[in-house]
Amino acid sequence: AAVADMSAELGRPPAPPEWAFEGACLGVLGGALAMERKLDAVLVAGATVSSMFARDWRDEALYPDLHRTIAALRARGIRFIGCVDPFLRCGSELYEEASGFGYCVKDADGADCLVSVASRGAEPGDATLVDLTNEDAFAWMKDVIARDLVGVGMSGWMADSGEILPADAVLSSGAAAAEAHNLWPLSWARLNREAVEESGRLGELLFFLRSGWLGSSRYATAFW
Repeated sequence: AAVADMSAELGRPPAPPEWAFEGACLGVLGGALAMERKLDAVLVAGATVSSMFARDWRDEALYPDLHRTIAALRARGIRFIGCVDPFLRCGSELYEEASGFGYCVKDADGADCLVSVASRGAEPGDATLVDLTNEDAFAWMKDVIARDLVGVGMSGWMADSGEILPADAVLSSGAAAAEAHNLWPLSWARLNREAVEESGRLGELLFFLRSGWLGSSRYATAFW
């Protein structure tokens, strides 16, 4: 009863889609050809595969014609899962667009606040963050998910890195970043949930989080 009361107050995630339980989810890197080789090896070994999870899907050299690759997998009964985070790589088209609109988190001097994404194989300080406290930026990021993930046929994604907000950043809302830090993953979870709901495919699409805060469960469809 206590657990039921607590989850009623904090929120209960919807059940993941049935396809998520119909076989293994294979994590792959290296591109479409590498993914195909790994998938074939697993299938030949007799395993059942429900989905392929590729964190490097944005590399067009590795995944040319991604929508065709995803469609071919679906024809075999296998889903494609990508990865998205609130980082914008400096110099990328998404960064130039967001920065031009003023959608990035700022530093004390009013410039786009740079953060380290070295864990993704890049150099430290070469990216910035979408300002999730800016309503227009929030909506823009949902549109990016709708176009670049849902729009190419993905069945889900890892909504990664919701925990990274520099304590000295300047936010559109005027809130102190140090105080907003723990609420940041909650905003990131809500953004992804709204993107799923607005696609009309809640119950079919799956996104999973690695970060969270009190109340994240009302938005997430799964946690890593």
